[in-house]
Amino acid sequence: MAKQPLPLPDIIADLDPRPRHRLPAAPVETVEPSDEQVEENTAQMTKRWSAVTKARGEGAPTARPEKPEKLTPIQINIPPALNHQLARACFEQGCTKTYLILKALAGDGFDVDPVYLSPDRRKPKI
Repeated sequence: MAKQPLPLPDIIADLDPRPRHRLPAAPVETVEPSDEQVEENTAQMTKRWSAVTKARGEGAPTARPEKPEKLTPIQINIPPALNHQLARACFEQGCTKTYLILKALAGDGFDVDPVYLSPDRRKPKI
């Protein structure tokens, strides 16, 4: 013989709002810690979590250099042997083809802003 399932509780009773008891809020006293307390707590947290709490370098962190204008892409056709030489020079010097071309143009008398003469154009790691 199969057992009868237990009846489900009445859902309407759960939907009715129950009166909430409002408790008075206790006044909270705020205490401004002294600089010594802050330094001591920082030292403890640094030890405990192996945190770095100082900026790199001495004093204030260095400002990021101004962001130069975006370069305009161009397309040129060069002989395969020249492309190979350019790629090899980039590999040996650790720079980009753009850098080598801008450097050559600057050496030939063109006005090239030094901001663009960076061998590595990736974002600086601060």
